[in-house]
Amino acid sequence: MRENIIKTVYSLDNKYRFEIADRKDGTYQVFVEYFSDDCCMGYMWSGWSGFHDHIHIVDTVERAMKIGNEALINLTGN
Repeated sequence: MRENIIKTVYSLDNKYRFEIADRKDGTYQVFVEYFSDDCCMGYMWSGWSGFHDHIHIVDTVERAMKIGNEALINLTGN
């Protein structure tokens, strides 16, 4: 579990989200995730999974919000 999450924003369909974490070095990290209902080895699992993309680290919350919102638009089209 991540510590220091300062903001979580969900897509309109609630299938995607991004979280902004306040890092100890004074920067902010954006985590973009999707909700998954999956079956692994016969067991059902539901939860949030991250994309294997680039790490998004920025210097302001405003820039983090912009990156997160752009990611949601790219994933959902709105």
